Amino acid sequence: MKSCPACQAIYPTNFTVCPKDGVTLRTVTELAEGAVLRGKYQILGKLGQGGMGIVYKARHLHFDELCALKVVTSHLADEAGFLQRFRAEALVMRKLAHPNAVRVQDFDET
Repeated sequence: MKSCPACQAIYPTNFTVCPKDGVTLRTVTELAEGAVLRGKYQILGKLGQGGMGIVYKARHLHFDELCALKVVTSHLADEAGFLQRFRAEALVMRKLAHPNAVRVQDFDET
């Protein structure tokens, strides 16, 4: 991932400059507080980190709702078949309805 130091937007690794303001992007391993991911999630802070990635507290900008956002580490995302398995798990978890389980609301890539 790359981040714009001016507007805090997040872009794919193959971008070199921010399309909004022309500023050179910088590579990031963790999302900074205030960063906006995919134009809809504002990062409020880091909740935790594990073997699969980092979980952030975020605000969905369109719905003004708090959410947890899981960002998978780049080495796993590059692994053949991992994203397919992760997506399949997200689809199953989305159908799960239980008061002690978190419901998946979205699945996206950047």
